[in-house]
Amino acid sequence: MGRWRPAGAFRRSCPKGRLLPARAVRARPPSSMELRILNSGPAEALVNMAVDRGLIETVSAAARAGAPYAVLRWYAWAPPAFSLGYGQKPEDVFDLEKVRRRPVGWARRPTGGSLVFHGGDLSYSFTIPRGAVDFTNDALYRFVTEAWIEGFAALGVALASPEHVPLAREIPPDMRRLCLASASPGDLLLGGRKVAGSAQRRMQGAWQQQGFFLVEPVDMPDCLKDAEAAALIRAKSAHLRTAGHNVSADRIRAALSKTLAERCEKAL
Repeated sequence: MGRWRPAGAFRRSCPKGRLLPARAVRARPPSSMELRILNSGPAEALVNMAVDRGLIETVSAAARAGAPYAVLRWYAWAPPAFSLGYGQKPEDVFDLEKVRRRPVGWARRPTGGSLVFHGGDLSYSFTIPRGAVDFTNDALYRFVTEAWIEGFAALGVALASPEHVPLAREIPPDMRRLCLASASPGDLLLGGRKVAGSAQRRMQGAWQQQGFFLVEPVDMPDCLKDAEAAALIRAKSAHLRTAGHNVSADRIRAALSKTLAERCEKAL
């Protein structure tokens, strides 16, 4: 069995969202499914989302061609920017007059969920052929988040899944628009506050789960429709650094890539 480790550099020029890996380290679990682990580094919001959309297309096409593989991609956001769930409308979350005066970067995710401000976080996407395993939405969330909990435990950070996830209709609309303001499947908590979130979607023969880990705080532009949004996010979320966990992004990537790869070897 080959060793699982993060792949090398990821080319940042991604025309039309196509996947352009400079180098992908491959290892084969017992079922011959490959897991490719890519570290694409920082990029602008639109590029990041184009790459993740491209992964859905390439993973789906590879499965149709009889050579299926899954991809775990790590990335960051430069400059800091917002991401919206695929069903969100910018006019529902942004104060458009403020945005006209001070333009902000944003992109729509291919997955669901709600508004997130990125900059001091480490983000990922996990893309897998739909036929690889018999996953439900909840099962995929558990598969991934259990790997994250195990990986962070190896780094000395104790994270936990929410004990209760309310139904969407039970969440006030102002909180429902903000990812960090309420609990949802795939979230992870640090001291009872949200430190990681995720969203997923089934498309074109592939599952994709996108998520993030709050490593250090960054200033969010004052451009949201809800004047209380920033205060609400601060009250409901936590960051690893401010909570006393000085863990680098490189160590997080290495630990979590290892634990997810180990789970994939057993399940895929």
